[in-house]
Amino acid sequence: LGFYATDNLATSMNCTFEVTDPIYGTISLNVSAQNSTLTKTTFTDLTQGYHYWHVTCMDYAGNNAISDTWSFLIDSIKPEVILNSPYNNWVTSNTSVEFDFTARDEIAEEMNCTFSATDAIFVYIFHDVVAINNVPTKFNISGFDLGHHYWNVTCRDYANNTAISETWHFLIRYPGGEECKYDAQCPADDCCNTGGVCGTCECSVSNAVCNTKCPYDIDCSN
Repeated sequence: LGFYATDNLATSMNCTFEVTDPIYGTISLNVSAQNSTLTKTTFTDLTQGYHYWHVTCMDYAGNNAISDTWSFLIDSIKPEVILNSPYNNWVTSNTSVEFDFTARDEIAEEMNCTFSATDAIFVYIFHDVVAINNVPTKFNISGFDLGHHYWNVTCRDYANNTAISETWHFLIRYPGGEECKYDAQCPADDCCNTGGVCGTCECSVSNAVCNTKCPYDIDCSN
């Protein structure tokens, strides 16, 4: 911490740092400050949380001056990001999905988060999602493609400590997937003919129909 003390006559002043710690209370330190010169000192072993500090100085004539009170934050603990839904390995035929996660932190009242989800074509990334501490954050995304998708959330607290959630998977399959069969527009050795299971290999752009007619994890052996 540092400050400047100025006086019209004194070349030096007796000053006192006072720092308020969340656990230890007020910590005082006496220093000698040269007129109009930066005076710095270091406090060690301060605890996590918000701290408030100011300086009082006295000149030769006993005149006192008190600085403004400023604050600073010590926070070295990462937040925690918990995925709530859709649950891992969820299966649906709906291309509109509601996502739900909870961010928790020891100090921050809210966190700045980034949501990421992938599919066969796009990567959906939403920055600056504000998450209230320990309150579920929900939002909806529409227009997902059929197939496998993966999603996670990254959150940062006031001190820029960063946490990344687990990565969860969900599957969007063709409605009425029980009708999935070999498709005439797909080569015999392509995605609809891989061990009798759809989607276990990548479809090329020219075989996009195959990817639609035979979504993922449906028995195509008939």
